Amino acid sequence: MKISIIIPTLNRTEDLKKTLNSIKEQSYSPYEIIIPDQSDDDCTKALIETVSQDTYKIKYFSLDFKSLTKARNFGIKNITPDTNLVIFLDDDVILEKNYLENVNNFFESDTSKEYYGGSGYIKNVERKSKIGFLYSLFGLQEYKDGKFKISGLPTFPKYSAVPYPIEFISGCNMIYRKKVFDDFSFDEVMIKYCYMEDVDFSYRVSRKYKLIFLPEAQLIHNVSQVNRLKIRENRSFFIQNYLYLFNKNIKKNLGTVFVFLISITGMFFLSLIFFKFNAICGYFDGILRFITKKYTSLTREDIK
Repeated sequence: MKISIIIPTLNRTEDLKKTLNSIKEQSYSPYEIIIPDQSDDDCTKALIETVSQDTYKIKYFSLDFKSLTKARNFGIKNITPDTNLVIFLDDDVILEKNYLENVNNFFESDTSKEYYGGSGYIKNVERKSKIGFLYSLFGLQEYKDGKFKISGLPTFPKYSAVPYPIEFISGCNMIYRKKVFDDFSFDEVMIKYCYMEDVDFSYRVSRKYKLIFLPEAQLIHNVSQVNRLKIRENRSFFIQNYLYLFNKNIKKNLGTVFVFLISITGMFFLSLIFFKFNAICGYFDGILRFITKKYTSLTREDIK
């Protein structure tokens, strides 16, 4: 199968170098790598010029905007037409040597095209918590079965030795058949850091297509600290986008609204018991901005 990899990047030359090296060492080579670069200097461009393209080609684009959703949509528009699979990677991941081979083998064997997307296993982020029951109680994100909760928040897929159906695909390694992009694109209302853009996209796609967790396609997400938001701004962005996505995607009834409010309460409660006062301030800031339509993470002024 022909695999196109899209890696939006912003000022992370050293992280991207490690990602590209891990792709170079793959047992199965991609057909092409598309790099929409939003950096403030030419360091990424200089890096690309040093990368060997013997087994695949690299399409490099210097963009004049900074938006993850726009960069991903830009990458989609520049995919080679006969590509079969599209993989979005963050610019701070390292793939295990057989990642692409395992992805290719699964989708090639799925001759009936039962599954149209999937996610590999992120080896270094699955966590167990002594208060995990509180995340379940408040309908918050947790490691479970990769399905969406009534609150509209996702659960992350826990490791299993065999593949299993999921609904949520984490943004650092999203795998989709090219056909998906005939029907869906990333929501450019979410700007800058675009928090939860992967939640929105996989939620909408999972309502039409089946998605799969692929445990043998493994990677490490290094979570680069370059360009990361500080906790207050992070939580403000998160809550603004969560409010937007709940209004956009979730059918409103007494049950969903109740669980939604419980989840908001849980965010404040957990931040309080762990003394994360900057997070609490961020949540308050985001809610106030959403109510007053003074968004920092969204573009439209007509969001209801």
